[in-house]
Amino acid sequence: MSIARRLIASTGGGAVEPFKFQIAVASGQTYKLPLFSVNGTQPNIIVSWGDSSESTITDTSDSDKFHTYTSGGTYEIQIIGSLPGFRVENDIYRTLYTAILDWGNVGIRSINFHGCINITTIPNATSGLGRVTIWNNTFRGTGITSIPSGLFDFSTNASQFVDTFSFTQILLISCVATIIS
Repeated sequence: MSIARRLIASTGGGAVEPFKFQIAVASGQTYKLPLFSVNGTQPNIIVSWGDSSESTITDTSDSDKFHTYTSGGTYEIQIIGSLPGFRVENDIYRTLYTAILDWGNVGIRSINFHGCINITTIPNATSGLGRVTIWNNTFRGTGITSIPSGLFDFSTNASQFVDTFSFTQILLISCVATIIS
């Protein structure tokens, strides 16, 4: 059995669907994958960095969560396996994120793109969001302007929604629409 199959099996079943997002980096720039454990559960993932290289990461302290790009440009990062937590915390990296492409099926329990101002849209919900219980600050301070219908339909066990959409363009559009009407 290949390592990819063993990793996918740890997500709790379902089709192999990678979590995908884009970043834009300068030549020689180092990017840090924002991993964290949820209730002690560590990641067990394979990351395709978008430049023909891959890393296997099995702990949030793994040095392979850092990747240096030799050429500047926009890269699609794909993650397969078991990814309990993804939280962008560092201002250095927040502006690098340009898009969330696919939620995938990687067992995410907590996800956070707080402050990623260059993200303007988010994909429709998929069953891959079914294990998310923590939506705190997920889209806070992003550039999104609309919420896909049914975004939380699969997150039936979600219990935390603190500031999920605060300081986004959604609030501005709602306020302007209220003022105009």
